[in-house]
Amino acid sequence: MWKELFINNKNGSTLFVDHYYYSDNAPNIIYIQTPVTSVIEYKMCYEPLAKYGYNIFALDLSGIGKSGGNINEFSIKTMEFDIDACIDYIRDNFSNRIHIYGGSGTGGALAQFYVSHKNCIASFAQYGVAIHNDLSHMGISAGLIKILYPFLKLIQKISPDASFKLSLPKYTGKNAQLENQYYENFMKSHPDIFNMKISLLLSYLRMFLEKDSCIQNSIKCPTLVFEALHDRYYPAKYYRNYYNSLTCEKKLYSIDDVHSSFVFHAEEVCSVVADWFSQHTEINI
Repeated sequence: MWKELFINNKNGSTLFVDHYYYSDNAPNIIYIQTPVTSVIEYKMCYEPLAKYGYNIFALDLSGIGKSGGNINEFSIKTMEFDIDACIDYIRDNFSNRIHIYGGSGTGGALAQFYVSHKNCIASFAQYGVAIHNDLSHMGISAGLIKILYPFLKLIQKISPDASFKLSLPKYTGKNAQLENQYYENFMKSHPDIFNMKISLLLSYLRMFLEKDSCIQNSIKCPTLVFEALHDRYYPAKYYRNYYNSLTCEKKLYSIDDVHSSFVFHAEEVCSVVADWFSQHTEINI
């Protein structure tokens, strides 16, 4: 029941969707992940959702994976156009019962940005969060990044193809060997995975640092937040500060493991996501 689907956004870009069809009237899940590779390579993270009676739409954003578009033109605005196009397609061909799952660190933050100013989603689940003007999850680099942010915007104008070599944060806690080996294997098959295009880097930072960023809006729809208790990227306090700031109907689900638990515990995570969405699936937007 899985098939490749191609839809167009308002910019004329052709978007790739890994689609699971359950029925015309089934509720629908849009899956968003960190935009560094195609969703196909992380299918294990959303494939278990197929057991719960949903149509699934795992979306490659413009310029990423199998989707068309230029990665140097990636932005939070093009991301919006992409998700808008997916929602329009679902409404035209399926039901209005639409949920979004941001299923990784940056994927969760990007999806949060979208949901924070759109009223077209029945409910939301996120694995990765963002707090406006708070880069404390970036550790000692947070202050320097804020200082460099205006210069990064200038660099993008001068050299839109620029890339920056990022480093994997060191981690020695629970299940460190398992996660470090996972990253080591992934970097062997994707040696440029941490060579971040400036378009992607600035899109991420703009959500946090621009004064008019929608990330500071209160999410209206029911929201499920995952927290990994041994996350190399996010301190536990960051998750809790974000969760406590939510004024919508909400739920916090803790996983006593590492950041990449969305891979290692995909069955468990998808079960929790499916249950949350089922509780809110009769909400029609």
